Amino acid sequence: MIEYIKFSSAKYTQKDVEKCIILIENFLDNIAKSENKKKGMELVKTLIIQLNDLNQKCEGTLIETEQREEISTIIILAGHLKGYNSKDEDITYKMRKW
Repeated sequence: MIEYIKFSSAKYTQKDVEKCIILIENFLDNIAKSENKKKGMELVKTLIIQLNDLNQKCEGTLIETEQREEISTIIILAGHLKGYNSKDEDITYKMRKW
């Protein structure tokens, strides 16, 4: 994401990238502490909404295909490690707009 800013006229800034990273880090901290699937899925939903809003603010350019795959994988694996979903279950698909 940051490298793209340097070589193009990106519609997002380094602060937007940092915000994205912080949102994901906070999610990972919180899901690790979650105690049940319901709470875990609420955390997933909250993160997806936050990322949707951030990406929309950046005119849909912050989270492109490569980033979408990486972010989705992180979320799916975090849920899987807690036993909330299988590794093959894309728990982000229905909610994400990126």
